[in-house]
Amino acid sequence: MMPPDALKAKIVKAFNQLNKNTIDELDEFYTDDAEFIDPVSRIKGLPGIKKYYANVYKNVESIQFDFKEIQHDELSFYGQWVMTFSTKMLNGGKPFAVEGLSVIKFNAHGKVFFHRDYTDLGSMVYEKVPVLGSVIRLIKNTMHVKA
Repeated sequence: MMPPDALKAKIVKAFNQLNKNTIDELDEFYTDDAEFIDPVSRIKGLPGIKKYYANVYKNVESIQFDFKEIQHDELSFYGQWVMTFSTKMLNGGKPFAVEGLSVIKFNAHGKVFFHRDYTDLGSMVYEKVPVLGSVIRLIKNTMHVKA
């Protein structure tokens, strides 16, 4: 079994080295039957996970994950991060940041069998789309309660 610090380093490396040209390297991170869940997908199995990442990353110009904190309980890790990325599809191609949290569970061989990402899909996508973004921000500002 890998020590916790080595597993933390594996998480940071996997997140920050992944791009449209490194999808096949996911074989070293996930088990063949891994489960991946995020706000828009629930995927079971490495082939589906690789297809998902290939589709998501095909339009990404740049991406960087800054892990603010990674806690663990045996082989379960909880990482709070800020993802800064750019894509021609959103925000006029300018980089923007999104906060999130990942729950990652390793098996005894140091491979991930469960990965769930929690993030605000509204701030990530909807607010970056022209017109729709203005409507979403207006709704959020209307609902905001000042303390």
